[in-house]
Amino acid sequence: MATSNSANLVTEIAAAPVSFRRRAMNALVTGAAAGAVLLVLLPLGAIFVYLVYKGFGSSRALPTFF
Repeated sequence: MATSNSANLVTEIAAAPVSFRRRAMNALVTGAAAGAVLLVLLPLGAIFVYLVYKGFGSSRALPTFF
């Protein structure tokens, strides 16, 4: 019967209420992480668009087989 006691304990832990402060902090940190991803990807996207606009062949930094 150890399994049923363990299952009850897991259910109680999973169903435990989460405080407002913890949920708010989770939302804040998740938003900050999403903002950091956008902050990194926007310049990379801009560089890619610039390279496509100018053409890959116009870049002197790329090897000649491009």
